[in-house]
Amino acid sequence: ANTIGGRVDGGGGDDELYWTGGDLQAAGGAGNDTLLLRRVAGARWTVASDGSSATLTRTNALTQQVTTLATVSMSGIESVRWWDGTAMRATGVALYTAPASPSVNLSV
Repeated sequence: ANTIGGRVDGGGGDDELYWTGGDLQAAGGAGNDTLLLRRVAGARWTVASDGSSATLTRTNALTQQVTTLATVSMSGIESVRWWDGTAMRATGVALYTAPASPSVNLSV
């Protein structure tokens, strides 16, 4: 897990990378790698259809101004899932699954 952003590299094997805050470069390695994004109250995650990035934004209800809270760049990540911020496991449906992965591609 990352605490202040930066880079997390999965290396070899099947890995779970946890986003805990800040901008992040998430790199998977050999195997099936999953990035788990924490839900943030009042904000929305958008995952690129090609799985290259995810962006966390918040929209001001009065002005409709959109503010970017975090950007995650991804390489070698086969799936993106939700997590609740405490349990070390995925929750809910996949936000992204790579075309070469065994499951179907679902996007936000």
